[in-house]
Amino acid sequence: MAGERPASGRWVVLALLAFGIGAVAGVSRFRQEIVVPAERAVAEARRAAGEQDLLSPLVTETRPSEPVLPPGSWQLGCPGDVRAVLRWRGGWAMGTSAGLVLGGQAGQPPKLIGALAGLAASRVTALAEFGGALWLATEGGGLAAFDGSRLSSYRFGEPGLERVTALAVAGGELFAGTFGGGVVRYDGTRFRRLRPAPGAIDVSRVSALSPLRTGLAVGTSDRGVLIIEGGRQISYGAPLDRVTALGTAGDDLLVGTPFALQRLEASGRASTDLPDVHVTAITNAGGGDVLVGTFEGDVLRGPAGPRPAYHPWRKLPGAVSALASGEQGELAAGSAAGGFALSGREPRGLPRPGGLRRPHVSALALDATGGLWIGYFEGGVERIEPGSTAPVAVAGLQSCPGVNHMKWDERSGRMLVSTLHGWFAHDGRAVVRRLRSSDGLAGENVSASLPVDGGMLFCTEKGVSVEKDGRIESIGVFHGLPNNHVYCAVEHQGRVVLGTLGGLAVLEQLRVTRSISASANGLPANWVTALSPLGPGLLVATYGGGCALWGPDGAFTRHPQRPGRFEVNSGALIEVGGRVAAGTLDRGVLLFPTSPEGGPVAGLLQGLGHPDVTALASDGSHLFIGTETGLTAVPVGALP
Repeated sequence: MAGERPASGRWVVLALLAFGIGAVAGVSRFRQEIVVPAERAVAEARRAAGEQDLLSPLVTETRPSEPVLPPGSWQLGCPGDVRAVLRWRGGWAMGTSAGLVLGGQAGQPPKLIGALAGLAASRVTALAEFGGALWLATEGGGLAAFDGSRLSSYRFGEPGLERVTALAVAGGELFAGTFGGGVVRYDGTRFRRLRPAPGAIDVSRVSALSPLRTGLAVGTSDRGVLIIEGGRQISYGAPLDRVTALGTAGDDLLVGTPFALQRLEASGRASTDLPDVHVTAITNAGGGDVLVGTFEGDVLRGPAGPRPAYHPWRKLPGAVSALASGEQGELAAGSAAGGFALSGREPRGLPRPGGLRRPHVSALALDATGGLWIGYFEGGVERIEPGSTAPVAVAGLQSCPGVNHMKWDERSGRMLVSTLHGWFAHDGRAVVRRLRSSDGLAGENVSASLPVDGGMLFCTEKGVSVEKDGRIESIGVFHGLPNNHVYCAVEHQGRVVLGTLGGLAVLEQLRVTRSISASANGLPANWVTALSPLGPGLLVATYGGGCALWGPDGAFTRHPQRPGRFEVNSGALIEVGGRVAAGTLDRGVLLFPTSPEGGPVAGLLQGLGHPDVTALASDGSHLFIGTETGLTAVPVGALP
């Protein structure tokens, strides 16, 4: 994910000024203080180690990928969120949040290979061709290789290696950069981890890789660039600490950062090619030109030689996430709005299969007719008709802000939509009402809403508001709430129970009659994210403490007894098929009985595409699961 600009421009100006001065006198100091010591440390380390191999063995699990969800399951992702592009077998391959999209190969229609087809994680972050196969880097699922008909997974046994961020082929070998585990090298037979020499920078958090004529360049998210050539490892630090892209221009290395495009010449000289630009992608365009993609959606073009003059060349809808070129001079780009061919005067959309409008599903709800409403973290709402898998934008909510929660109100026949910027009521045809803080709500960020006693209750980041008879009244910490940030609300035994960042609160007649915290009352954690009546008790889900059953006697019982503490996402708690389903931060869906002593806990993780489950809903026949990368439907009768 592209980084934000620094909060203050002062640091940027000073850094660029210092770097520019380095072209005269500072470059010499830069080399003396950074490059020379690194070279000396490498030489000394190699002598001390007797020229030993700097690579260590790596434990891996290799297996063919295959569908892991039961028959009757289906899945929708966002193939328009393109993270990587590569020319492959006459068409374009795209790495997306939904998986691998193949478009235009041998005149075939676009094809999606995602989690339902066995990909360990849906979000594909980088692509490379190696050994006759198309290699995929995934966020959370390690590596995968597709040979045109068969998909194979490569999972690493060491922590920090499953989130692969970059791929490069150099010297006849495949290199994979990870976020947390450094660089992994594959020679076609085995994987080994790169061990930087003593004195070199830490490359555990890799953000970019680029092959060089005689080596490899490694860019990191926080420590700069490491160049590996033969027996040398040369480090370049500030102002190159935060590397967003790497590329080459002849023998020079181009380094993209959030504030400039820098050039590292083979001689060691450093210069600035483009100041004050957030670079997100770099590629060679052929004919001696270089393309540079930016966070603002611009594709710039310029000659590869020194002191190039870049000019605006193409404009994409959204930040440029990837740039690629083919052997015949074909050019393509990726963004959150899709993949685009750049050969014409205007970008042309690359073919892709249908799917969701956005990748991150943050809310799910069913209306009276069985239609499934899908709310997105990035904003907007879509709906799927019963018996269909084709989402359609909901009129009036196409561009509503980030959706926190949705609930069908049978009393009014409306869908209640809580968002980052207010609350909406939709009757299935149009928005019939909207409320914001300017209308009297305690806060703008509405986490959830609940119909209560002829009125409506709103959970916000600044307390609770209740509308009744045309009036809105609000309460907060001053009135007894344990915390102003209220995430959820439910009616239970004639009272309203609120879940907040600081514990539970019982509300009667707009008065807090009881406040319950973790420290003194047995609640497993103060951050309460979801509530669900369960028999005579109330199931309380927390972020960090798992779930507990609040019994009529006022005591809390850990529920389930195992796996102990875990994080339940906001609102992701429902009863389905005689069991409880909880959407977790990193364990997928946990399924456990309604009774604490009712049996073992089951999990549903493989095949979801992402372990972060942020929304759940069920129509009785299917469990609908929303994650950071899309929507999965699993038959209730086939749940583990």
